[in-house]
Amino acid sequence: MKYYDWQIRLEAFLRARQSVPFAWGTNDCVIFAADCVQALTGVDHVPPKLRGASLLQSARILKERGGVIALAAAALGEPLPAAFAQIGDVVLCKAGDQDMLGICNGSTALAPGPDGLVSVALGALCWRTE
Repeated sequence: MKYYDWQIRLEAFLRARQSVPFAWGTNDCVIFAADCVQALTGVDHVPPKLRGASLLQSARILKERGGVIALAAAALGEPLPAAFAQIGDVVLCKAGDQDMLGICNGSTALAPGPDGLVSVALGALCWRTE
């Protein structure tokens, strides 16, 4: 369940991550989304060994767990169509041909990029941050 002041927490979280570049195991799309959910709910959904993992370790963990969609579903439940995404929800986005997670910011999503947060188009699915 979200904290009563989740909007303030979301703004503070996004402001703190605004200039933090993408980094495997510390600010990749999965860690970013999970950290945001934790800021809004107090619940940490990061699988064991994913925090601090290298690119190769992260790829192995994601493969073992069925990929980004399966990982998000295991933590947050069954996805909804992205048309139902609300601000603060976890959303599936695309980076080229790769699935990635972002945080709904209205009609777009925010995700970690090379120089900090980037705005990306919403993908096909979303998960409620509750």
